[in-house]
Amino acid sequence: MPLVLGIDSSLTGTGLCLVDPLADPPTIQVHTVRPPGPKTKTRREYSRRVSAAVEVIDAAMEGVDLIVMEELAYAAKGDTAFVLPWMWGRIIDCAEARDIPLSFANVSQLKKYATGIGNCDKDQVIAKVVRDYPEVAISNNNEADALVLAQIGCRGLGHPIDHPTVKKAEVMAKIVGGTR
Repeated sequence: MPLVLGIDSSLTGTGLCLVDPLADPPTIQVHTVRPPGPKTKTRREYSRRVSAAVEVIDAAMEGVDLIVMEELAYAAKGDTAFVLPWMWGRIIDCAEARDIPLSFANVSQLKKYATGIGNCDKDQVIAKVVRDYPEVAISNNNEADALVLAQIGCRGLGHPIDHPTVKKAEVMAKIVGGTR
C-alpha cells in the first residue's frame, strides 16, 4: 500500500501531508510542525529549532514510500538563507537513511499543478485545495502546499487522488524525471 508524504519545509511552520491513495476513499492527513520559537537569533538556537522540527518530520516518514518536497527558495535572504538549506538537507538525510525516494517541485510548479497558473498568489492555492478537499481540515498555506505536493507524488506513483488536466500533465513531465 503506497504512502506519500508531501513536505513544505519552513522553520516557522513545515506543512506535512500524508496520503494513502489506495484507501477508499483516499486518506489525507495534514499537520504543521512548529518548533519552539528562538530566544535569540544564534546558530545554537537555530540548531535547536531545526533539530526539533526534523525530529517530528523524520517520525512522519515511517512507512512512507515516496516523499515530494518543495524545492528551496534560492533567493532567500537574511537568516533564512542559511537556515532553510540546513533544515532541507537534514530532511533529505532522514529520507536517505530510510531509503525513501524523493521528488522535488519548485514553487511555480506547485502553483501550476494546483491552479493551472504558475505565478498565482498563495491564497489562490489554499482556496483551490480547500474547495477540492472540504473534508480535510487545512489550516494554513503550508498544509495546502504539502497536500499539492502529495497529489503530485500520488500521480507520479500511478495512483492519482485528483482529476487530470493539461497543466498537471505539463508539471508532471518536468517532475517525474527528477525523482532522486
